[in-house]
Amino acid sequence: MQLAKCRLWFLVSCLSCSLYAQPSATTETLKVVPPLVSFSGVISDVNGKPLTGVVGVTFALYAEQQGGTPLWLETQNVYPDKTGHYTVMLGSTSSSGIPSRIFASGEARWLGVQPQGQAEQPRVFVLSVPYAMEAANAQTVGGLPASAFVLAAPPSSSGVSAATQSEAAQPSVTGTTAVTTADGSVNAVPLWDSVSDITSSVMTQTGSGSTARIGIGTSKPGTTLDVNGTASVRGTLYLNSAGTATAGKGYNSRPQDFIASAYNSSTSAAVPQTFQWQAEPSGNDTGSPSGTLNLLFGSGSNAPGETGLKIGSNGRLTFAGGQSFPGTVTSVALSAPISDFTVSGSPVAGSGTLGLNWTVAPTNSSTANAIVKRNSTGGFSSGPIYATANSGAYPIAGYDFSSGSHGVDGYSGNGYGVYGTGVTGVYGSGSEDGDGVDAINDSGGYGLYSWTADGTGISAYFNGPTGHCAVFGDGGFVCTGSKSAVVPVNGGARQVALYAVEAPENWFEDFGSARLSHGEVVIRLEPTFAQTVNTEMNYHVFLTPRGECEGLYVAESDGAGFTVHELHHGTSNVAFDYRIVARRKGYENIRLADMTKRMGRPRPRIPAAAKQVKPAALK
Repeated sequence: MQLAKCRLWFLVSCLSCSLYAQPSATTETLKVVPPLVSFSGVISDVNGKPLTGVVGVTFALYAEQQGGTPLWLETQNVYPDKTGHYTVMLGSTSSSGIPSRIFASGEARWLGVQPQGQAEQPRVFVLSVPYAMEAANAQTVGGLPASAFVLAAPPSSSGVSAATQSEAAQPSVTGTTAVTTADGSVNAVPLWDSVSDITSSVMTQTGSGSTARIGIGTSKPGTTLDVNGTASVRGTLYLNSAGTATAGKGYNSRPQDFIASAYNSSTSAAVPQTFQWQAEPSGNDTGSPSGTLNLLFGSGSNAPGETGLKIGSNGRLTFAGGQSFPGTVTSVALSAPISDFTVSGSPVAGSGTLGLNWTVAPTNSSTANAIVKRNSTGGFSSGPIYATANSGAYPIAGYDFSSGSHGVDGYSGNGYGVYGTGVTGVYGSGSEDGDGVDAINDSGGYGLYSWTADGTGISAYFNGPTGHCAVFGDGGFVCTGSKSAVVPVNGGARQVALYAVEAPENWFEDFGSARLSHGEVVIRLEPTFAQTVNTEMNYHVFLTPRGECEGLYVAESDGAGFTVHELHHGTSNVAFDYRIVARRKGYENIRLADMTKRMGRPRPRIPAAAKQVKPAALK
């Protein structure tokens, strides 16, 4: 540390005392000399570089230039400027300041300065000005205050003596133990320790006002209150509503988030997975308003949305769509029209047998070669079929062992011809040039409609002996083979394939033509095309002149378009074609996405036993 241009002096106030001895009262004016010393200096590190920020420094007064025991010391936090200069008030850490007895003897005094983590620097001789503190003796006569020589006054009407009033006017005596802040840290909330020193607590604050953040166990709080560790609430923790309901609007509660982190192999980044509970109003502006506790979910930067799972005010659960019961069924009951069949053993609770007996025995005297259903009189009639199955089973298995016929035909005027759910909802296989599944619609609807509730799942899967294709729930379509358009040629006598261009990234292209005007032209991107691509990222422009010129180049480009110039400052008006290649918006960071797991679904197969045995209903 270097000390330069140091100034040391005491702040001394004038003393004026007047002593009046009156028969009825005594008046005394006492002004105390401030026991503080203003000290300025320069502080630097061991290499002579000025220190800035907060630095803990210990100041001590000695009777010798070297060695000896400090007569007085204290530690303060100083705040040097960018050149290392600082100013402090010595004695300010104690309410009593520097004791006047330090200078009472009139002997020389030396000031030592020691920055935290460094040795004490050469001591500075205290000049004569600070001895003005001895002027405090001018307030006394022989060391006694002037009040000691005032004649006693007669007792006042209130019964309080003048001496008692004088004693009450004396300042209270305070301790002289120095309070240090050398262990303080930036942004830390102070803590009084066992020896009345101020140290850093585990609490910190960054910012102020509306941007203030409090941290407990962390020096970098990320929210208004950030606790790194466990927390106990010995009382009710309220998550109040976001507002007060009106006839036109109810308000949800403040949410409680639970955040997991999952790694995305396609984007090579961690993605937060946020589950959120919040209370929501129901029946707002009715005579019986209520509420529900709802579960929401959001992945990545997406705001959490409703999952469909909620708990009513009566404790009843509402499950999300497609929810299946995961537990063990403990009770099953069955009811049916008495005219069709009788039921025995219902309900089954825990264990037992559920019996179903036809009232009228079924016969085969209904429509031939059709899948049939029982009518209200016990007969059979043909019609659409709706079937579901448990895991591993097939809702509908229809077989025809004669060449050229169909295993299952389904027709419906308004609904599903054939509807199946399960591991394999509907399965079709064909032989001898037959079709596994034919889907026909001639009324404007879907010939074949396939979907999945999970955006990451497969809604349609097409498998062959050497390759396969899949349509995912998020709209993606992939194949292990080539993708092409089939175009008729030779007047329709032949059909040929034109193959799609493949790339490792998602690119969209646009083409156009333009002409230079005196060697330059500005090309604006077509507005609709510009909405489909990310023009904030670098996009590519390829130029092809349609005549002689010095050559063409793209001078500059932005989200609105690009400027084309002729080389060598040419001024021709040549026409040219251009091709634009830009990244598809929303797919900018996907390159050679790994589809191994998504394409790994095995080919569905019908059980061998079902192939060999014709269903009893068709015998």
